[in-house]
Amino acid sequence: MWSTGRSQVGGLAVGIVTLGVVVAAGVVGARGAYPADRPRLLSGAAWLASTQVGQLTLLDGSSAEVAAQVGIAPPGNQLDVAQQGSVAYAVDRTAGSIRRVDGTTFEPTPAAAPLPDARDGLRAFAGTDVLYVLDTRRGVLTAADPYTLVTQGRPVSLTARVSPQAATLDGAGRLWVLDPDSGDLVWLRDGQRHSRHVGTGSAQLTVADGAPVLVDTAHRTATSFDPASGAPRRTFPLDLRADDKIQAIGAAHDQRLYVVAARGVLTICDLTGPGCGLTVPIGTRTSDFGAPVEAGGRVFVPDYATGQVWVVDVAAGKVLARPRVLNPATRFQLLTRDGIVFFNDPDSENAGVIRLDGGVKLVPKYDPGNPGRGLNNPGGGGGENGTAGADAPPDQPGQPDQPAPPPGTAPAPSNPGTPNQPPPPPPPPPGAVSVSISVSTGTPLVGDVVNLAAAGPPGKPQPVDAEWDFADGSHGSGTNVNHAWTAARTYQVIVTAVFADRQTVKAFVTLRVINRPQLTVQPPSNGTVSGGGISCPGTCSATLNPNQSVTLNATPTGSFIFLGWGGACGGTGTTCTLTMNGDKTVSASFGAPPRLTVTPPSNGKVSGGGISCPGTCTATFKPGLSVTLTATPNNGFSFLGWGGSCSGTRTTCTVTMNGDKNVSASFGARPRLTVQVDASDGSVTGPGGINCPGTCTVTYNPGAQITLTEHTTDTFLGWGGACSGTARTCTLTMNGDKTVTADFGIADPCPPVCFRRGAAGASQPAGGATLPQMSGALQAAAIARRQAVVRGRRASSRR
Repeated sequence: MWSTGRSQVGGLAVGIVTLGVVVAAGVVGARGAYPADRPRLLSGAAWLASTQVGQLTLLDGSSAEVAAQVGIAPPGNQLDVAQQGSVAYAVDRTAGSIRRVDGTTFEPTPAAAPLPDARDGLRAFAGTDVLYVLDTRRGVLTAADPYTLVTQGRPVSLTARVSPQAATLDGAGRLWVLDPDSGDLVWLRDGQRHSRHVGTGSAQLTVADGAPVLVDTAHRTATSFDPASGAPRRTFPLDLRADDKIQAIGAAHDQRLYVVAARGVLTICDLTGPGCGLTVPIGTRTSDFGAPVEAGGRVFVPDYATGQVWVVDVAAGKVLARPRVLNPATRFQLLTRDGIVFFNDPDSENAGVIRLDGGVKLVPKYDPGNPGRGLNNPGGGGGENGTAGADAPPDQPGQPDQPAPPPGTAPAPSNPGTPNQPPPPPPPPPGAVSVSISVSTGTPLVGDVVNLAAAGPPGKPQPVDAEWDFADGSHGSGTNVNHAWTAARTYQVIVTAVFADRQTVKAFVTLRVINRPQLTVQPPSNGTVSGGGISCPGTCSATLNPNQSVTLNATPTGSFIFLGWGGACGGTGTTCTLTMNGDKTVSASFGAPPRLTVTPPSNGKVSGGGISCPGTCTATFKPGLSVTLTATPNNGFSFLGWGGSCSGTRTTCTVTMNGDKNVSASFGARPRLTVQVDASDGSVTGPGGINCPGTCTVTYNPGAQITLTEHTTDTFLGWGGACSGTARTCTLTMNGDKTVTADFGIADPCPPVCFRRGAAGASQPAGGATLPQMSGALQAAAIARRQAVVRGRRASSRR
């Protein structure tokens, strides 16, 4: 089931489409005159619908004559055609059914209804090995076998009605559908459903050079997508008004988009270059434009109001011609096959071919007085000859899939026992001859010599002479010729072969002549780009062979450095290798190397990466290089923190040189701690070497937490200054200079009554021992505190 996994897509590949169109002499345009064992439609021919008579007509674009006429439905049924190679799928939107018309026998299959009751919403998209069937009204999608029309897998449901302009098929057989309610871009590949949310439902889908393009009128943008992954490639703005109604189409072989606005403007968008910069005025105030088509470097825009077709030269950006093909107010179809443009009025017999220069050849699809005349399957429409009519029942469920016939053969009838079988194809007319064209290359380059040969089938009569029309105003003769084209475009080469019995046969081949790819380098500043014939500035463009590999080298001048590539190259390496599978444009950027500047600091230095500041305070580096700087304070100072492109208080900082950088570092004096001890029977220690008396002054880093500890037996009385209390330890934060005092009592060799004052102002115990010199106030306070301590001890001992 497509919504949950991969399902196999059955069916065999449609028969190979070759280059020539085979036309027997004397029977060109005679319906049914082609032998059944020989391909009749090889290229340059289109199946056209005629609703009034229920027929499909095969129009040969090279001869502008009818090659086949097939009855397919009751008169008046609404018909569309989906074409794959030589095969037509007739979509009957009145009956809600599809019939396959074989490109060899011109026999239609019985009607099938892969999506029952689809009717007016029925659309078909024909790939090489699968037929996609869409009901735009109900938002349902399924796949069918391209031979038997039997449904494959389960239908996929979309959330809303789907506009016919919101579904398209690319050259690889992927069907792309825009779900208008969910805003999802849905695509089917190898029987599996994929989706990507694009956020818009009001858009048109088309394909340019095999890649889907979403034209969003609401946001006025065009976005191209990768056909393999569905990822968006590029988005371009569109010069649209809020009320513009548009028609969009992509180029078949180039990354170009053509947008026709109803106000009378054709916009040409280069999807790989500058975008949508070219506009061509077309139409009149009353114009009513339809969907355009593109062929041979021309855009053909139908104007229903006047019955004209506007032919625009894309390269020149101007209108070449505006031929009238049908009567005004006729809503006709415009389509292209193999570089040939066809127009068709489905409601009348009128159709024809438009040349690239605007010339028109009108061809009636049938005789309006006798529509059945010339039918390849007389009585084949309306359900006769074993085919279903307008009310054909849908496929019955539960029936096993039938094996597909081999390529090049018609499907087996659904009921072999039915006596009403179509007659076998007629034998080839006596003496019929044929010719085909072989070319030395199918996609020549401008100026290259191409060999073309006209030959009959092996073992059959061979032409003795031939006349060639090379479609560029020149001609040649002989069965084997050489020719070179001087301009890039699509050419329809026609040969008229002459046989020994003087019979003549025409065949044609469509050749797309392309320019050699050109490599262009935008002139750089502060450096040069060389390689592959390029030496820029100077020689900044070169014409190369297709798929040639070219290596470019970027070389900076002077003190500059290479910054990186742009355009078709990328990265920052000094070399870039390109494959010339198309025109390429490259740019290279050079510039001054990133500079690191350190502000000269005070009371310390910054070093690293060639920096030693003060001293060397600037240096240049390669872009993207990481540089580590280290801050080192002078003696007595500490590192406070970084500024500029660095931050924090760690002594190291790493800078990425993705541009010029400026860094600063701050240093400050270390806070000083001073400890004072008031007696000799105690001491204070702490980190950094504090051991007082002795070492009583030490410096610390700002913000450091310092714990001081007093050491004595039992004479410590308390802290003073930046510390307080009587605990043995004191913790303080060094956020500035600090002074701490430790207060110790006097030694107690005898009871308190032994204390007396000495004449010199010192307190002396009995026995004549002299105590340290103390100030009078400090001595008095110490004696008082000491007496209080002794009294406390005595009281404790009495208890």
